[in-house]
Amino acid sequence: KFTIVEPNAAPQAYVEFSCSPPRPQVPNSVYELGFMTHVFRARRPFNQQRLLELCDRWPLPNKQMCLAQFGEQEVAVLAPPPGKDATFAGVLRSKGTIWLDEAQGESVAWSHAGRHFRLTYSGVWWAALPEPVMRQCLPRPKAFAAERALFEGVDGDRRQELVFIGTKLNAAGITAALDACLCTDDEMGEYRSKWADDYAAAAPTFRFGVGARVECCTGVDEWNCGTVVAHYYREPEWPPGKWAPYQVELDEGFLVSAPVDDDICIRVEP
Repeated sequence: KFTIVEPNAAPQAYVEFSCSPPRPQVPNSVYELGFMTHVFRARRPFNQQRLLELCDRWPLPNKQMCLAQFGEQEVAVLAPPPGKDATFAGVLRSKGTIWLDEAQGESVAWSHAGRHFRLTYSGVWWAALPEPVMRQCLPRPKAFAAERALFEGVDGDRRQELVFIGTKLNAAGITAALDACLCTDDEMGEYRSKWADDYAAAAPTFRFGVGARVECCTGVDEWNCGTVVAHYYREPEWPPGKWAPYQVELDEGFLVSAPVDDDICIRVEP
């Protein structure tokens, strides 16, 4: 740029000229670029097999579904099949948390960016834990209240919550494809029957109250007597899904925990 001005001219007489041609206007907002967001929510589990089949049809070169038992390292890598499924065309990024019928107690993280897609177990559903254990994991009242606010019915916080970001999203098609993966009413009946004991474990009935005299297995064919001092015991460094029904103070003065409420571990003092 340069400026032409007469000698002793007033400031308003300055005229500025540009040597460059005018630049075209480039859209710079998400709306001008055509970006949009679509959120999918549901309150019943996905049928794992149908969901994996849907993901398998998504033509992405790098897909990992790490759905072995929680804590294991087995990874299944699925290559995209011939042909393309246009349901997710335009999706550039998607993420969220999903609930599978084969994993009632553990949430699964859905993570997709560009050409990479991954499903991995991400932690425990709070509803799978007794409330006292949940309170120990979330000692701050606001944090506990925020998680409890997500509870709904007998399934608690188990849910589908996925966010899709991209251009010209087929929101109706995405919703229809994911809806088709949700468990049917008949499958929900099977789900309830299969996981009934696990749901009941979130509200256990203890055989021994605090103060009860018991005998604990402390080794091979080794038993020691003591007194129950607490229910729902857990160490601060334990993952949320790990807790013990009892903490027992042995007569020798040691504190131990009983990991299961069963005679193989803890029984009435003889």
